[in-house]
Amino acid sequence: MGYNPRVLVTAASQGIGRHIAMYLHKQGYRVIGTSRMPEKHDSPYELEYLDFRKKDSIEKLVAKVNYTRAAVINTGNPSCEPCKFLDTNYEDWMEGAQLFLAGPLYLTKLLIQEAIKRDGKISITLISAASVLEPMPYFTVSDTVRSGLSRVAKVVSRTFPSNVRINVLLLGSYDTPGARYNVRKIGEKKGLAGEDSAWKKLVLERNPNGKIGEPYDLGRTVEFLLFEASYINGTTILIDGSMTKAVLI
Repeated sequence: MGYNPRVLVTAASQGIGRHIAMYLHKQGYRVIGTSRMPEKHDSPYELEYLDFRKKDSIEKLVAKVNYTRAAVINTGNPSCEPCKFLDTNYEDWMEGAQLFLAGPLYLTKLLIQEAIKRDGKISITLISAASVLEPMPYFTVSDTVRSGLSRVAKVVSRTFPSNVRINVLLLGSYDTPGARYNVRKIGEKKGLAGEDSAWKKLVLERNPNGKIGEPYDLGRTVEFLLFEASYINGTTILIDGSMTKAVLI
């Protein structure tokens, strides 16, 4: 790589965001990660404070970062999940809207404005979940709310074709602290004995090939979308190892 472009990766202190940020960091990109509690995490790349539930934190981040030509917008889990529909309350839905739509899309808007102001370009990858195609009972909030990301990506790609490339990744299962927590909690509700048993039943057996996603494959896919895929724009891509029965058409 002849130069080291900056890449903003949100929710990059653990889980999916960290997998992506670590891959890009190892490839030589200058990663700026974000976290709700950056001071509590050790990281080889820069970590800045960001809470999608707080508008001023989004604005302060963009003011500090200014212009970046690439961003991966990922979010953490809402506090109620895993929870079924009748277990949710008004505050859960408001938090879900802030975490998966209002916050990420406000950040997207501000980053695009910075790019246009400089007559520059930006490539954005929005991280979502394969389960938006087949909503799961214990993830009613997240699966419902973030299904709107694909619609916004299509609108943005057609509105700013000269300045913006924006795509959505629908991810299947990866071994992350958040996934382990959710599986453990659901396993307890279903009476499954032990985390390993729950992981096998709820994750591995749901996929025909019995596998989960690999961090390298995910990172390489994100890198390709951000810096190489000039003809891919406004597209939603499913990466789940054939776990999802639904077909994207």
